[in-house]
Amino acid sequence: VLITLGIIGVVAALTLPTLIQNHQKQVYVTGIKKAYNIISNLYTKMASYEGVTSWKDLSCSDLGTYDCGAYTSGNPNDAYNLNMNSCINSIKSNLKTIKIDEDRSADSYLSSGQVGMTIYTPDGMIYEMPLDAYYDNTLTIRSIRVDTNGEKGPNLYGRDRFYLYLDYEKNKVTAYPYSSSSSCTTEKVQKGLASSCLTKIIEDGWKMNY
Repeated sequence: VLITLGIIGVVAALTLPTLIQNHQKQVYVTGIKKAYNIISNLYTKMASYEGVTSWKDLSCSDLGTYDCGAYTSGNPNDAYNLNMNSCINSIKSNLKTIKIDEDRSADSYLSSGQVGMTIYTPDGMIYEMPLDAYYDNTLTIRSIRVDTNGEKGPNLYGRDRFYLYLDYEKNKVTAYPYSSSSSCTTEKVQKGLASSCLTKIIEDGWKMNY
């Protein structure tokens, strides 16, 4: 009996770390898949709420023209600020949120120096929505960074953090379209350079095989 228990203990010690790691990976995948669906449903609901058919016509798509002085001024009558308020109200009306932090110069949770907003939801997820100057210098929310477990670790892209991309031409949420799944490796995840891992996860049938 003691020998058998000893063998079981050795086998458990060898296999448990792998089982735990695989389980945690599945938790991360479940989280980003949920976020993927939440953002897709949010933009579909916002389109209905705002009475438009194309995501390009949403308030969150057209936030005004890029003007380094104007949109950070805080002037409530500025076109950017009016559109930003409409965008935030539309999000609040179609998504359960704990709070929305908006910063017109730099947000503590966003990358240094970026303008945008950070959305905290009751399920513990955090959505970072930086603003991009798009085509004709129109400000828009184009990519969304998702932290599937909030401020908890490991806070690595490719594990609990991912990029979602808004395809306004096709009215859909996708992985970042210019990324290659081959660039998603365990080494790059550990170095914080794996921003393209959602592409690989989707290609592999919503599995984290790295």
